[in-house]
Amino acid sequence: MHVTRQKRIEALHALAAAGRWEDVYRQHVLFEFPHEMRMGFQLAFLRPFCDPEMAHVLVAAGRIAHSAQRRAYDTGIVIHEIIADGTDGARARQMIAHMNRQHHHYPAITPEQMTYVLAAFVAAPGRYVEREGWRPMLDVERQAASRFYDRLGELMGIRDRHTSYEHACQIVDDYEATNLRPNADTLELGDHLLRVLRDRLPWPVSNASGQIFASQINDPAVAHAVGLPGVNAPTRLLARGISGARRIVLPHLPAPTKPAFVPGQPAGPYTRGYNLSQIEKP
Repeated sequence: MHVTRQKRIEALHALAAAGRWEDVYRQHVLFEFPHEMRMGFQLAFLRPFCDPEMAHVLVAAGRIAHSAQRRAYDTGIVIHEIIADGTDGARARQMIAHMNRQHHHYPAITPEQMTYVLAAFVAAPGRYVEREGWRPMLDVERQAASRFYDRLGELMGIRDRHTSYEHACQIVDDYEATNLRPNADTLELGDHLLRVLRDRLPWPVSNASGQIFASQINDPAVAHAVGLPGVNAPTRLLARGISGARRIVLPHLPAPTKPAFVPGQPAGPYTRGYNLSQIEKP
C-alpha cells in the first residue's frame, strides 16, 4: 500500500482514539471511499422506493415525479453538506432543518419506517464498501458511520435508533424480509429512477443502465421491487472486473489530497455551483 494511504489509515485510528468520530466518518466518505459511498448512498436512497407503503406516500405526494433528476442531486447534496460540515455546523443544521420540514410532507410514514431508513444509511453504504471497496473497511469506520447516523437521527427526532453498525444491518434485514415487494407504486418510482440513470450515463452505456444499477445493488429482492432487470452474465463480469482492477491499482496510488465534495461546488443541474436556498426550494 502507498505510504500516504497507510498514513491516512493511521490517522483514522488516531481520530477514533480521540473520540473524533465525525471526523473519521468525514474522511471515510470524502477521501477514503468517495466513489463507493456515492453508490452506497444511492442504494440507501432507493430503499423507500421498494416498500409499497412508503412508495405510495411518495407517489401520492408527487415530489419524486416532479424534477426527478434535480431531486436526486439535491438529496445527495443534503447528506454531503451535513457530512462535510459536521452535525453541529451552521450549514449542516440548515440542511437538517430542511430535511425535517420535508418529512412533515409525509406524515403517513411510521416511526418504524423512519428507523429503517436511518439504519439503511448505515448498512447500505457500508455493505457496498465491504463488497466493492479498494480495501477492507476498518472497524473504526463502521463505528463512525453508526455514531454519525445515530446523532443525525437524534436531531431528526427519530426515537428508536440503531445501537451499532451490526444492529443497523439487522434492522434493515428484518424489515426488508417482510416489507419489500413490487406493486404499481414501487414500479412507478423505479421507472423514474431508470430515467434519471439513463440521463446521467453516456450513450451507449445508458441503454444498459438498469442492468448496471442492478449489478451494483447485488440484491435481487430490492431490484425486483422497483422493476430492475435481472443481471446478465456479461454485466456481472464487467462489474467484477472493474472492482477487481480498482483493488489492484488504487492501493498503490497516492491518497487523494482534496475532498470529493466541497460545499457549493457545481453538481448536476447546478453547473455554476449552488447555495443552500436553492436546495431548499420545493
